[in-house]
Amino acid sequence: MSQHTSNKASLLPASNFALLLVFWGTLFLQLAYEWSHNDQYSYGLFVPFLGLYLFYLRWEDRPMPIPGTKKGISRGVLCFVGLLAVAYYPIKVIFEANADWRLVLWSQALAIYAVTLLVLYRWGGFRWVVHFGMPFFFFLTAIPWPRWLENELVVHLMEIVATATVEAVNMLGYYAKQSGNIITLRNGVVSVEEACSGVRSFQSTIMGAIFLGELFRFVVGWRFILVIAGAGLAVFFNFCRTLTLTLISADHGAEVMNRWHDPAGYMVFISSMVSLGLLCWLIRVTLSPRKVRPELTGGPFVREPHWLPFSSMATVIVLVVLSEPFTYVWYAIRGPDSQHNLSWEMDWYEGTQDLKFEDIQPRIKDILFFDKGELVRWKTPNNYRWIAYFFEWNSGKAAQLGGVHNPELCLPAVGWVMDELADDLIWEGPDDLKLIFNSYRFSNPNQEVYVFYCQWDPQGYPYHTKSGRFRLDRLHDAWIGDRKAGKQQLEVIIEGPRSMSAAKKALVSFLNDSIIVETESKPGTG
Repeated sequence: MSQHTSNKASLLPASNFALLLVFWGTLFLQLAYEWSHNDQYSYGLFVPFLGLYLFYLRWEDRPMPIPGTKKGISRGVLCFVGLLAVAYYPIKVIFEANADWRLVLWSQALAIYAVTLLVLYRWGGFRWVVHFGMPFFFFLTAIPWPRWLENELVVHLMEIVATATVEAVNMLGYYAKQSGNIITLRNGVVSVEEACSGVRSFQSTIMGAIFLGELFRFVVGWRFILVIAGAGLAVFFNFCRTLTLTLISADHGAEVMNRWHDPAGYMVFISSMVSLGLLCWLIRVTLSPRKVRPELTGGPFVREPHWLPFSSMATVIVLVVLSEPFTYVWYAIRGPDSQHNLSWEMDWYEGTQDLKFEDIQPRIKDILFFDKGELVRWKTPNNYRWIAYFFEWNSGKAAQLGGVHNPELCLPAVGWVMDELADDLIWEGPDDLKLIFNSYRFSNPNQEVYVFYCQWDPQGYPYHTKSGRFRLDRLHDAWIGDRKAGKQQLEVIIEGPRSMSAAKKALVSFLNDSIIVETESKPGTG
């Protein structure tokens, strides 16, 4: 065998492994921003390393490869691999403008997983698909859950926790009343900022259950039981956490309770994982699940895996890597010229009385990821009471991830009922500035308020029809190169008007007095 042939043969395994590394690695890089900013998915930073460890354990006792030898198999696998590499270009462009669009992430991840299984089949046949499939499936636990499923958890599981906590607190002799996911005490409320962030450590506990099931090689039935147990443990320990914080708040006040807020959250995860570990120990010791490890190969392969061609792997890897500069060039060419964009600021002092600036709760910043935020309360001479939130984002990705929270999602979670969704209010200011507000009427047993919600970015593409971020709007954002850098959001809540028309009239008057238009936008990054 010539030196050239020997070197080429030695590169075959490396190029094949590099292919999977590039596919999964680029996906993880896309997820890294949310992992580092969203507490619910911060565990994702550890998933790649845990998954690689599971793969290493599987590699140590891999079965003998029995690859398919039909000519069509290799061509089919290469065809799917090539299609995925080409698909990376539109996927990356769309994702850059829609970091919060989890349909894109899940479509990309499932396509990568499917291609991974095809590659495994080519390497070692169906035995390798079964043997190595689970470590790669584990990687999927790092992907944020579909928004509809996550919202169901926010609305229903937290409501269950709040209901159980109120019952327990009342049984202990304290006054407590539930309003949505909020617990009202005589001296304050508990878990206001949690209403939009979900059940603490729920997703990470599910990840832990899947990891432990694979680590101990339990059969499918026991793995399923572990996942169900993990979900139950997360809800139970969230109940314990909420009950503890409620009792602390009732006895010592909200300030003391806030000091225990984060430590109690960490204890939910620790307690859940320790309990899962004990359950795994019980399964191994008392139930003796059948051994699932195949026999060791005992050294080098008797039959080598059927590696995919080096030239094909190198071509695909280059295609995938080049999708990154392609995306950069796309947005550099099609994005807005920041020197000719408008921006605007708020002058809160015009036409207001008893103006008060308040600190925004840290958990709200953790959820919305804004760079600048203001919370202002005041009243006007007609005795209307106003609350306004004004946010700005410099980072496009932060704006995209924070923009999913809106009155339709967040206010019902804290006990408000949406009674009316009125026609949008369109305010036209100087220099062709146009702000479009979604208009709502909400109520609870004691109050009725009018809520006006506006999202705006320098590109000027109207948000008024997409509080739910419709798919065609998302594709249009990618087409025009709108990454939301420099995005601003204004939410105004008015108590006192007797009708929607009166509330809108008051808002227009306030906007006329308070908005200052600037000729150049602030620079932002994606």
